[in-house]
Amino acid sequence: NVRVSTIALAGLGTLFVWALGALCYELMRADQWLPKPSEEYAKLGKALSESPWPWRLAMLLAGSLGPGICEEALFRGYLQTRLLTSWRTASAIAVSGSVFALYHGDPHHILGILPLCYWLGYIAARSGSIVPGMFCHAFVNLCGQSSLAFGVMGSEGSTPWPTYAAGLVGLPAFWVV
Repeated sequence: NVRVSTIALAGLGTLFVWALGALCYELMRADQWLPKPSEEYAKLGKALSESPWPWRLAMLLAGSLGPGICEEALFRGYLQTRLLTSWRTASAIAVSGSVFALYHGDPHHILGILPLCYWLGYIAARSGSIVPGMFCHAFVNLCGQSSLAFGVMGSEGSTPWPTYAAGLVGLPAFWVV
């Protein structure tokens, strides 16, 4: 039994963590200390933005709900839960979050989502359920893919300013959770 208020607070806190990840991504892009980002995300953005509306909406739903449910079930529901049987909570969150980040492959993506990976692990440990994390994960994917689908991304793929505004809105909830 997960309270709706837990999901709401976790969701608001996720806005802050999402903006933090976007800031990490921007700092990496600015320093150019990693190889160029994979072209796969540019291809995804092009496919989303050039698709007819019904297909665009279907791809957004599939790309947000599918990973939100399945990845949380695997990395928090299975891996983190198994680690918690013999490890301390912080260690289980760190390992499951790191494995989850590495699963995404591209170094820019990995480092950009790392704060979110640990946050989702914390939410699962704190609430005792993967359901709040599923909602938060699906929400972040929906926001990110929507920015691609509707051309909200900044110049040359930079993070749009509403991401940081959303992060400021979510900061108080981050501290409450």
